[in-house]
Amino acid sequence: VSYYAKLFLMDNTTPFWSKIYVPSLIILILPIALKCRKKSTENKTILLNLLIGLIILLLPFLGSIMNGFSFQYNRWSFGFVFFLAYSVVINLRSNLKYTRDELEHGMVYLIFYTLAALIPDSEARISALSSAGFAYIILILLFLRNSKKRQSKSAIIFKVLIFITVCCNICWFSWHLFVKSNYINEFISYGKIDKRFSTQYGHTKHFDEAIEYIKENDNSFYRIGTSLYAASNLSLKYNYNSLNEYLSVGNGYINNLSKDLLVLKNTKTNPLYELDSRVQITTLLGSKYYVVSKQNSNYVPYGYKLIKKLGKGKNDAYIYENKNYLPIGVFYNNYTLKSDYTKLSPIVKEQALLKTAVIDNSDLITNYNIQTSTSYSENSSRNVKYTIIDQNKIINNKKIKISENNNSFDIKFNEVKNCELYLYIENLNFSSHKEYEVTALYGKTVKTQKVRDKISDAYYEPTPNILMNLGYQKNHKGTITVTFSANGTYSYDNIKVIAIPIQNYENNVKSLKKYPFELTEYTDNSLKGTIYNKENGILQISTPFSNGWTAYVDGKKTDIIRVNTAFIGIPLNSGIHTVELVYSTPLLKAGIVLSIVGILLFVIILIHKKEK
Repeated sequence: VSYYAKLFLMDNTTPFWSKIYVPSLIILILPIALKCRKKSTENKTILLNLLIGLIILLLPFLGSIMNGFSFQYNRWSFGFVFFLAYSVVINLRSNLKYTRDELEHGMVYLIFYTLAALIPDSEARISALSSAGFAYIILILLFLRNSKKRQSKSAIIFKVLIFITVCCNICWFSWHLFVKSNYINEFISYGKIDKRFSTQYGHTKHFDEAIEYIKENDNSFYRIGTSLYAASNLSLKYNYNSLNEYLSVGNGYINNLSKDLLVLKNTKTNPLYELDSRVQITTLLGSKYYVVSKQNSNYVPYGYKLIKKLGKGKNDAYIYENKNYLPIGVFYNNYTLKSDYTKLSPIVKEQALLKTAVIDNSDLITNYNIQTSTSYSENSSRNVKYTIIDQNKIINNKKIKISENNNSFDIKFNEVKNCELYLYIENLNFSSHKEYEVTALYGKTVKTQKVRDKISDAYYEPTPNILMNLGYQKNHKGTITVTFSANGTYSYDNIKVIAIPIQNYENNVKSLKKYPFELTEYTDNSLKGTIYNKENGILQISTPFSNGWTAYVDGKKTDIIRVNTAFIGIPLNSGIHTVELVYSTPLLKAGIVLSIVGILLFVIILIHKKEK
């Protein structure tokens, strides 16, 4: 409700509706609605279409049915285009002829809009009034065109003038968006695309050569991690397995895993985002190599050894190899129920995934006699004692008051050894609904998290908890500077500095290597391998779970289960096994059959209509 209230108050954070579309709505849709008062089947059809479209735009759930229109910007900037396009066709078909009553209604509502546009004291006022100005010109031209019986030549002149006005409107807003608002800088200059990709968008020189070097020297299955400047879709161009998903086309279970672990910068359109270089989860997912620039080598997780340099400059690519690499398949001799797993903190959840297979229901494995486990606990990590150095006194009673000049504080902590270090802020809330950023600076490491609430988030999912991996060091000591991007008052429940001992990680990896899964062959939609497990347990294949997968153990079809929130699990009795997975698109055959039936029915209807 507050979002729609802002629309009518021309709020600067909701530009698509308030700045541009309201005049379009008045000119194109209001006259149509007035016409629809006349009783005719066609008018009722037009009005019904408009009402259905409006309901879809207003309700997020219905917008999501339109494949991605649940987010308000998508609904109003993309969904509304269809709405307006339909209205344009109807108006053109009427030859731009309106009654005086219809035009007067349009003018009255446009005047109200103009008065509302005068309220905000921001750039939104300029955009809204400019939009209204073009609308006034068009309405005046329509008044002049329809005030008297015009000759056909005169009518054409007014149509041309309206066309020119619309073109000027488009040019003005294009200039305002692309040039004045600097949107053009988000695009790549002509002829520069290959260079941009080969250098990971300018951050890592010889990035393409580094990937090619790894592929030439290792033809096994593995994943390659990169620095925090992740360009998700580069893995498709250079044909390697990454620690990202294809931008905007992802697996829902992977998104849930990202939320479970509070992965930095996770979104539904890119939930992994290199998994914040966290050593335990990246190792579990088969990360064998890291490619980063020399200056960003501090972002490489623990346990990676430098094996290749492609230059000596600070931006040249360095290749690291994981000494604790785990294959695509790992074997667990125990399991934990999801109901118990969800009670754990994000950090302990990540550690648990290296110890136990998390499943939804024990009934799925009743025939395999697999033992349960509760061997993980909060003791596997420890809170580090710290002191907040707040020279500007912005923190008081679990509230942070940020101003333009005072926007940060320091966290000074005692020395901790041989661990990964994390900053954890619980239940951070902002007095405004604006999206903002929290940045942590620790030595050379800089981590930034965008924070949104239900109104500012694209998918109505708030992100009040922040977990930042500040990296591994043998001796952690120093100060973490925390900075907020937006002025205002913040509240929080707790701020923690957490140390994760590396010894626990290495012991868990050794345990998972006890019964290795040997991958013998794989394609885009299948894989095959062998394993000799001396205990009953669950084999996890670190490929996203989907109903399209079918598993065969020793040539016999077997059920698969979802393990560790997102991945394929195959229960196994002890022994030597050949495991095969084959993927086929769910409901593909049914879809083909229905499509053929639909085409046949369409042809029959056409023939019947012609005969009639």
